Amino acid sequence: MKKDDKKTETNIIKEEAPVSESQEAIFTPAEETVKEETTEKKKPQTAKKLLILYVLEVLQKYSDKHHKLTQSEIISLIKRDYDMDCERKAISRHIKSLVDHGYKISTYEENGEGYYIGEKEFTPEDAFMLWEGLMSSKYISKEEITHLVEKLGNYCGIEYRLGSSFHGGIISRYTYPETFIYQNLMILLTEMAANKKVTFVYNEYTKDKLITPTGPKRSVSPYAVVNVDNEYYLAAKEDGDKVSTLSCFKIRMISNIETTSVMCDDISLIPGYAKGFDHEHFANEFISPFRGEKLTCHLNVAKDQIEAVIDAFGDGIRIIDEEDEYLLIEIITNEERMYRWAIQNADIAELKEPQLLRYKIKDYFDINSWKYR
Repeated sequence: MKKDDKKTETNIIKEEAPVSESQEAIFTPAEETVKEETTEKKKPQTAKKLLILYVLEVLQKYSDKHHKLTQSEIISLIKRDYDMDCERKAISRHIKSLVDHGYKISTYEENGEGYYIGEKEFTPEDAFMLWEGLMSSKYISKEEITHLVEKLGNYCGIEYRLGSSFHGGIISRYTYPETFIYQNLMILLTEMAANKKVTFVYNEYTKDKLITPTGPKRSVSPYAVVNVDNEYYLAAKEDGDKVSTLSCFKIRMISNIETTSVMCDDISLIPGYAKGFDHEHFANEFISPFRGEKLTCHLNVAKDQIEAVIDAFGDGIRIIDEEDEYLLIEIITNEERMYRWAIQNADIAELKEPQLLRYKIKDYFDINSWKYR
């Protein structure tokens, strides 16, 4: 064959159409090997750049001062989690680079045992408090809690993930119907930071358990979000007639919330808020368990029921007398809170003082007892 013929033949081969799947199947083993080797050469080049991230993620997920990792363990975890092979020298080199860039990694040279991240974004104690908040929320579904708890685990120590009882069981509990509470919260917090008014529809439940608007859209100056017993309240001043008073809205009952470009009214002009928003003043004014002036109460309680009193009023209570099976306890609280608690717990406690509140509780039972006769 002539030289020119060989050139022509080479060009024709180069210009042939891509090989189809059916044609590819008849490649010889040698050709397949060449193809695989080419792919494998490209793959490590990309993965090589990610190795330092894999090393960091393994240290963040699986190490702490109680769980130090050797180079061999890091290599095994990278293989298991990311399906990537690497060498000891590469691990050592990347850990040095991470340290040089400010990551607080304790090394084998320092502790004689292995490598671990010196500081976590969240300690196990931090994680527990966040977990407890998730578990106690009435507004987050089980699916969302499970997802968020898993994400939280990526930022915590190894104890968090090993303790299955720590985040494993989500007990079925009452939850409110679907609301827009978190969308509302995000909008309100953003607009409060910008000192801007918002508009929304406020709703209530009907006898059919349906949420229905209480009236037309309201325009308000939002000042604060307050969480009391896992219920979110908005402290705001309505536009219109209520010029000098604050209003309280349950955020889960808000719908159709919209932002505006109008600046909020000055809260210092509202009576009781001359120095800005006051959480205690707001709770005392609007939220039932906190209403009323502080007063000193004397409560006669069965000894084996002291826990119920501490659960309700805290350990600031004072035992002033003891007789037989009963304790006389002094509690400083507000009238509304004591009134409700004493009625609900009449089987284990008796209010002795103040006398006026005692009469009020007696009247409650006198008026309502006929319903059960």
